[in-house]
Amino acid sequence: MKMATPLLSRRLLYHLSATSIKQKNLCPNISYFSTKSSSSTNTPQTHDHDISKYLTGVTNADVESNPVLAEYLAANIPGIFGKGGEKRNPIDDILDANPHLAAILAAEEDQLKVKKVKKTRHGLERVREMEQGVEGSSVSDTALHNKLNIRPLFGYTRDKVTEEGTRRCYTLRDRDLMIPGILYGSDPTDNIPTDMQPRVFVKTPWSEIQRELDLYTYHHFESRVYDLTVYENEDHDSGDEGTVYRVLPRDVQFHPVQHKLYCCNYLRYYPGRPIKIPIVYTNEEDSAALKRGGFIAPINRYVSCVVEDGVPIPEGIELDCTRIQLKDVLRMERIVFPEGVTLSKSVDRKTFLVGTVFGRRSDMDDEKTVEESKPAE
Repeated sequence: MKMATPLLSRRLLYHLSATSIKQKNLCPNISYFSTKSSSSTNTPQTHDHDISKYLTGVTNADVESNPVLAEYLAANIPGIFGKGGEKRNPIDDILDANPHLAAILAAEEDQLKVKKVKKTRHGLERVREMEQGVEGSSVSDTALHNKLNIRPLFGYTRDKVTEEGTRRCYTLRDRDLMIPGILYGSDPTDNIPTDMQPRVFVKTPWSEIQRELDLYTYHHFESRVYDLTVYENEDHDSGDEGTVYRVLPRDVQFHPVQHKLYCCNYLRYYPGRPIKIPIVYTNEEDSAALKRGGFIAPINRYVSCVVEDGVPIPEGIELDCTRIQLKDVLRMERIVFPEGVTLSKSVDRKTFLVGTVFGRRSDMDDEKTVEESKPAE
């Protein structure tokens, strides 16, 4: 019987390293290596592999013609020169000498196989559930989320004592693949006053945040609204329905060298809270300056907006680039706000600058020269 797996080897050595009394009662006939001649050594042994690879100056013919040499090699190096050239492990020799140990190892092997598979909530499964309207989310809820451009996220509550601190957060990231964070902010719709702002210690699976970062990049990730479901228990079969918070990701931090995700906080969101939405350039083909190699040097890449209740969160605020020229300063009048989206009160419409158009004047002059050189029809 062969049981030479590393785990069984450690368990077998644990049994063999007991006290001398236990060893005497448990393994009375234990023997590791022996030079005693066995009945099988009287018969010539054949080896399928080349022995000269292991011993310099010794060939297969020398071992077959010299029984003493074959017996010596088989007794001291049984892994290579065992019975019939079969590779053996010292554990196999111990089991052969002590057959009652095989039952002990077989029982431990059965105990290791019986493991409870921990069912966890996977990010992609939760997204499919939200999109298909299963597990308590009706079709109307799903349509509402798609209409408002809100995506689902999930996380777990974090213990303030056992899962707080620098070292414990390192363990969460490296071993559990959980990103620590805090849920904070007021929410008048939930009767949470501004002066209290209760904080909830949360941890989000790394796969959840990384999926959104791959879809929307780091900068646009913080400009989106999510429905964060916070569970008390990580077990999928616990029956915990969780608490849903509408949030904005905040303070997403990365390691400065390894660029690993370190922290992700969440700010409670409600209709009327300002949200920074990225500015998207449109109609660039209608600008001669941009078509000839010009570019916009941005000063502000985002604009703070207020989205009314029931209005979908826009992916971006459009800036019309029609007929812009070199050295033009782009201001608020070129920004087109969708219906139901207004500028935040904290932004001054008169002083807000989007950017300036730069480029080479020679490109424009060359084009004018070519147009003037054309004969008039």
